Amino acid sequence: MKELIRVTENGVDGRALYAFLDIKHRFNDWIGNSVRDYGFEEGKDFYYFSSRSEAGRKTKEYALTIEMAKELSMVAKTPRGKQARRYFIQCEKIAKRAYKDAIAARVAGKIARRSLTDEIRDKGENDRMHGHAYSTYSKLAYKLTGIEKGERETLNPEDLERLENVESLMRGLLKAGKDYSAIKDALTPLLT
Repeated sequence: MKELIRVTENGVDGRALYAFLDIKHRFNDWIGNSVRDYGFEEGKDFYYFSSRSEAGRKTKEYALTIEMAKELSMVAKTPRGKQARRYFIQCEKIAKRAYKDAIAARVAGKIARRSLTDEIRDKGENDRMHGHAYSTYSKLAYKLTGIEKGERETLNPEDLERLENVESLMRGLLKAGKDYSAIKDALTPLLT
């Protein structure tokens, strides 16, 4: 999708949106009226900061949330407003699809994790390791992937997939009758 209006982690640049929408009023009037007329809140829908213009004058710059930018595009009665509306709707669809894919990956990861813990239990590893098998295998999986141990929910999709692949290898070796030491000896040279 071609980027019409730059969207960053800070949001949408208010002046860039203003220019794109081809608004005929002065920027300061347009943004001030929009905040007042549509009830936008500083700190929730936008934030502003001071900057210097090319001429050296102090200016107010606005970073808008995507939601605010979309709403301003919806009320803009310009051809560019319609184009921007469609653009933001497309951005939303992409974000929702990415979110659904991430959720699906997390669910698959939980299933993979559950099958490893089930295999540890079924092979009696937890009893043999005096109740420490789950954490010991988990530490090994993180070590073999080079991922810092933490909450799985915070891992990016690539790290999560690497971790799941190692856990799958562990599960396969457990099924083949290998214990922790044999699994560690087999996987360490392959993955580090």
